[in-house]
Amino acid sequence: VSPASLEPAAEYCSDDDSVFETVAAAKMERANRVRVSSRYFRQATLTSEGMDGVGWSVVFRRQLARILGHTACDIALGIVVFFDIFLNWKSIDERAAGETTEEWIDICGSVCLGIYTIEFLALVFVKRWGLGWRILEDKWALDVTILVAGYMEFVLDAAGVSVDQFGLLRLLRLMRIMFRKFVWLKELRKLCLMTASCFKTLCWSFLFCFVIMTVWAMAAVELLQPIVAKLAAEGLWSENCPTCDRAFATVMHANLTLFKTVIAGDSWGLVAVPVIEAQPWTAIIFVGSSLTLVFGVLNLDVMARAIDMEIEQEQDLKILTKIFGKIDEDNSGELSLEELLHGARTVPDIDEDEGWDDLIQLFEMLDQDQDGGGSISPDEFKNALSRWLHDSKTATRFVKYNVMQMSTEQGMIRGQVHDLTQKFDKLLLHLAEHDLGLNSSKRITKLQRSSPRTLKRSDTKTSVKSETADYCHQRGSTDSPVRVDSDAESTGTYDWNRNEGSGTDSPCSQPLSEAPVRTQSQEEVFRVAIDSPGLREMLLAATSNLLSLKVLSSLSFVGLVSLCGVVVVVVVVVGVVVVVGLCILYVICGAFSAIVR
Repeated sequence: VSPASLEPAAEYCSDDDSVFETVAAAKMERANRVRVSSRYFRQATLTSEGMDGVGWSVVFRRQLARILGHTACDIALGIVVFFDIFLNWKSIDERAAGETTEEWIDICGSVCLGIYTIEFLALVFVKRWGLGWRILEDKWALDVTILVAGYMEFVLDAAGVSVDQFGLLRLLRLMRIMFRKFVWLKELRKLCLMTASCFKTLCWSFLFCFVIMTVWAMAAVELLQPIVAKLAAEGLWSENCPTCDRAFATVMHANLTLFKTVIAGDSWGLVAVPVIEAQPWTAIIFVGSSLTLVFGVLNLDVMARAIDMEIEQEQDLKILTKIFGKIDEDNSGELSLEELLHGARTVPDIDEDEGWDDLIQLFEMLDQDQDGGGSISPDEFKNALSRWLHDSKTATRFVKYNVMQMSTEQGMIRGQVHDLTQKFDKLLLHLAEHDLGLNSSKRITKLQRSSPRTLKRSDTKTSVKSETADYCHQRGSTDSPVRVDSDAESTGTYDWNRNEGSGTDSPCSQPLSEAPVRTQSQEEVFRVAIDSPGLREMLLAATSNLLSLKVLSSLSFVGLVSLCGVVVVVVVVVGVVVVVGLCILYVICGAFSAIVR
């Protein structure tokens, strides 16, 4: 935790139980915690009998489980599935053209079926033959269906029975590769799972749509069939529509007509427009069926999803209310940072993997979004978390907050660096005074210069000493001026042309042996500086602060560069996934188009 991020939270901490101590203890606990992967298991030493009393079957089962769970095995089986789909593609095209399927296609298909069987038996052996009825559940049901359909096709083909319809079951292998293989394609698996979860809703929607359409079909048969029969007798559809005369002859014909004209939108005006022109009141049936089916029934899934989202949001608010009540131990109606951190340790509803840094950042964001008073009210806690849970811009919000925090910390660092620079300037001035041999007991008494001018004293006496040093440098003398006239110092003016030409009173004309104050060496200057307690403490404090600020500035820059790198990597990965998805979609569309043809 950076000092800048913890500084706003310091005022919310009590003297007895400090948040800083809590964070430090939590970090030590998390550092000492050892996490073991789910694939880890302790292996015993192999003996002549196997594994310390364990048979060789256990060793073989574990090795086989490791092979089946390896990524290379998934890739190999995925290639087999794609090759089997290609074989089905070729077989369907040949049967559609009325040709006999080539022999090599049947042989390769049988080999693929054998590979599926070996994999299934290996999985059953790894599960220690304890599957029972589980082979008919979840992911096992798809494998069993594929194997049973494949062997039924093989047996019926050997018996001379046509098995063209069973060939369509081979398409289930495409679903198998989506659900069972390529676990690292999480986005593709999520789409398949979402489609499967919507299948139940689609079935009920289709049933309800069929019921509503049947009601309109019954009304159309009763009201529109006489008009359609009269128009057909007049020869209106004799040439361009031979089936229009029986469009509403029965309820099922009327259902087909409504599905074709209303839902599919195929030649809606071929039957409806002539009937409406002959009898305008019949528009009630056509327009009413269109409104109820298209704008009503087919949009019910969207309305149902919106209602489900509202219900989920209400449930989230209730859960957050209970969590708030558990965290608020003093029943004050507000949460402080200390209570939030303490609740993370005691309340089981909060995720244990949530870091202390994340909780502190969450508290600062909630408090910053509202009044910034150092506490969180129930409405702030519930509404913000519920909104962030369902909002797609939550990640952007956190990134924006982190960037703002980094900008604020950099501004604070600049201000502290500026203050330290001023302190170092003052320190250098003190060192310069010692280097020139200036002290409080001896002042410069006489200053002379070739051209007359007056120098006024500044707020600090550094200007006079700097001008004196420059004057001596111009005169070419190596001696240092050491005295200042006390009267001139009190008045603030100094005459540089006093006693010009005498040479004895000029501070720069005196030889080194006759100077009233000796020039101190560099070692003596630093010895005096180190011996001074106040100067030593100021030097150490300034140096340590400057080093810490440089470290914080470098860390902030590294964090910003890392964030930019993560964004670039995410964009590249998303682009690759989109390209791969488009390629797979192109292959699937090609396969379905070939099947349709």
